[in-house]
Amino acid sequence: MFAVPKWNHAGRQDRGVLFGNRNRENLHKEAAHTIAEAGRLRRAGESRQSEAAARDALEIDPDNGAAALACLGAALSDQGRSEEALAPTRILWRSIPTNLWYTPPWPASS
Repeated sequence: MFAVPKWNHAGRQDRGVLFGNRNRENLHKEAAHTIAEAGRLRRAGESRQSEAAARDALEIDPDNGAAALACLGAALSDQGRSEEALAPTRILWRSIPTNLWYTPPWPASS
């Protein structure tokens, strides 16, 4: 979907609005790479660096932070910081919609 061009006070097209979707995609990709790096660091036993990378990913793209929150919770748990590790988990649980009902794609048999 294309963004509607906006004009700034100097009469030029505002490139931030025009390329807004592209910037969000780049941020999402950067956050995904940072989360992957956090996972790699955690598997290598570097839980403090993994925590820092997960926090960086949350700062880069807070709208898509489920994986970063999960990684952050795991890194904090690895460090023995159980109470702190629960906070990201609670945020994840609160973000799950509670009104979802599973409906099978086939008719129910009687």
